[in-house]
Amino acid sequence: MSKDAKLHAHRLLSYPGVTLRHLEIFAKMMSGSTTAEVAETLGVSQPAVSVSIRQLEETLGLVLFERSGRRLSPTDTAVLLNEDVSSVMLALRGFSRRAADLSQGVTGRLRIVSTPPLGYSHAPEALARLYEHFPALSASYDVRRISEVYTAVQTGEADIGLAVFDGNRDTALQITPIHKTRMVALVPSDSDLASAHLVAPEDLKARPYIGLENDSIFGQVIRSSFRARAVAYDPRIEVRFCATAAALVEQGIGVAMVDPYSASSYSFPNVVRLPFAPAIEVSACVVTRRGIPHSSQLRTFTTLLKDVLHQKELSLPL
Repeated sequence: MSKDAKLHAHRLLSYPGVTLRHLEIFAKMMSGSTTAEVAETLGVSQPAVSVSIRQLEETLGLVLFERSGRRLSPTDTAVLLNEDVSSVMLALRGFSRRAADLSQGVTGRLRIVSTPPLGYSHAPEALARLYEHFPALSASYDVRRISEVYTAVQTGEADIGLAVFDGNRDTALQITPIHKTRMVALVPSDSDLASAHLVAPEDLKARPYIGLENDSIFGQVIRSSFRARAVAYDPRIEVRFCATAAALVEQGIGVAMVDPYSASSYSFPNVVRLPFAPAIEVSACVVTRRGIPHSSQLRTFTTLLKDVLHQKELSLPL
């Protein structure tokens, strides 16, 4: 259980008479369920659910639900309190999963969540190597958007997050760079640019190119590079993910500027990879919670991923 979750649990359970059962029923009610649905899910009677809600309200001295006929609607107070309760229930689910693993003889568990650049490229290779060290490892692996990676790590849903950044990020999480490289340009092989030494914004003034959405990390830095060269940024099409841009380059739609991790994820026979100038440095990073000890599985995975990345030819000389 994380430090924050412990604080939430202590705050709620410090009230005499408040039990985990009270909080479990409250959380189910806050998900939009009726008392009948909560009773069926938890295997208790409907009156028991109503009694539990009433007991919780009396113990806290708060009105948590407004009664309208047979329905209970959460008050603003309940919505605020639900933030604490959700953290407690999430920590308890993690406890239950870990206890179940231990009872089945699984002594190690690692929950990984990654953004697409690493999640679809080199992290799977590192995970495969990890199983050579921990054959009985129980793991979960998911690929999500960066905001969802942050949330998963912050709430304790994931032990480790993987992401690619263009520099330091202001976040309460611990972000540790493990590999540094530069953005590259992907060019259709039949383009006159395919034989160039590098690609710069000036080269794209009269050529179609694929942009990345402005609310993405890479979309912002690419726009900055065009401004630095006093070149208008006017892509033919915009996409969210670098892998999508690479697939469109393969179809000859235009040039794209992407991170080299995404560029190395797939084999595109009709695409040439070139350096992009001005150089935009990006780093593969590990995202973890501050103050939480790292398991041997997490430490080993980080080392293996670092090794995998340093073995690859990801950077191109300018």
